[in-house]
Amino acid sequence: MIRPGSRHRTLATVAAAAAAATVLLWAGPATSAEVAGISLRPAQSDPHDPTTLSVFKPTVAPGRSFRNEVVVTNGSGATVDLLVSPVDGITAAGSGVAYATRQDPVKEAAAWVHPSVSELRMAPHSTSTVPFTVSVPLSAPPGDHMAGIAFEDARAPTSGPAPATGPTRSVIGVLVKVSGSPVAFHLHLDHVQFVPAGETGTASVVVTLGDDGLLLGKPRLAVTIDGASGYHRTIDRQLDTVLPGDTIDVTEPWPDALPAGDYTVTAQAGARPTGAPAGLAASTLTVRDTVHVGEAIPTAAPATTAAPPTTAAAAAPPAPAPVAAAGHPANHRWWLLLLAVPVVLLLGILAARRRARRRRPQRRRHAIGRHPQAPPRVAAPATEVAPAVDVAPATDAVQQPDAGPEPVVVLEPHAARERPSQRPVKELSGHGAGRGGA
Repeated sequence: MIRPGSRHRTLATVAAAAAAATVLLWAGPATSAEVAGISLRPAQSDPHDPTTLSVFKPTVAPGRSFRNEVVVTNGSGATVDLLVSPVDGITAAGSGVAYATRQDPVKEAAAWVHPSVSELRMAPHSTSTVPFTVSVPLSAPPGDHMAGIAFEDARAPTSGPAPATGPTRSVIGVLVKVSGSPVAFHLHLDHVQFVPAGETGTASVVVTLGDDGLLLGKPRLAVTIDGASGYHRTIDRQLDTVLPGDTIDVTEPWPDALPAGDYTVTAQAGARPTGAPAGLAASTLTVRDTVHVGEAIPTAAPATTAAPPTTAAAAAPPAPAPVAAAGHPANHRWWLLLLAVPVVLLLGILAARRRARRRRPQRRRHAIGRHPQAPPRVAAPATEVAPAVDVAPATDAVQQPDAGPEPVVVLEPHAARERPSQRPVKELSGHGAGRGGA
């Protein structure tokens, strides 16, 4: 009994089945994977439906049956032994009809198909007919049910999937259309994913879709990528058959190399049942995904965020200058040196002025309170002594007892100018001996 529920096939299983299949729906007998020299066709066809020349398409009510024959021709010059078996129809990877292998358990419509023989020997250049019966159970849901009759070379492997290469079998399709209440092809679009280029060097977009209706159909698929630097491209193609209850992954190789950046991948699929009028508008489904392609793009780099040292020194005030050159220790030391030199010079000048101001009142008090002939003794060469005649009048003026502070005021500038030569002069004029007496 068939169940209309969803059957999701993995890519590996579907690929193996597709390799083993030899006849596609709506196509004539396959040649690349047929048993050498063996061709198949229906014994009866509908003149109004050209597809019935290669596929059986009976319409059967639940509980009823259908009979027909397969015409088998051996066009080779050798005798061929064939194994005859019913097989389930499945959706191939990427769409299209394929068939399960003879070793797979019969689960779907193949259980309704009963060939009259299980083995057939074909003489060279001969033709035979193989009758078969399709018995539809009462519980069969209305809609399309795909099966096939496989004619496999008896010399092929008896277990596992048929080899991907080599002439091993031929299959003729049996599409059983169970009558009943109105049914439809119902497409579901589940997911879209961008797959970056791997070892093959080619990126691709994988779209997951399927048919959860009761009729088979051929959807149209459009994939669009928008993103970095204004990139935009759409690939639109007509898919092959998707059978009811199947979900597949459609892989679309992407022809362009995408630069690093963020992209939006959009997949749209239109559902139009097989055999529907050309003017029938297809319902459109849309799924989107956002993906980042390539390495992460740095938001800032030290070489671009920090201004050159010369530019920062000319344009920025002293305070932010170390920040501008934070990545360069040598520039940092130069800034400190340039700031320190004027500060040290300024402090030195201020200190010198302060010391000079402190010394002037002390010298003035010495000039008033002490005898003018008692300066500190300083030994100096006689050759460095200024002439005595320049100082004598000044000492006479200072020694007047009633002179008062006036002589001091007059002599202060003179004493300041003559300070380097006063001490040697007093030393040699004998005033030093009188210090103790004063």
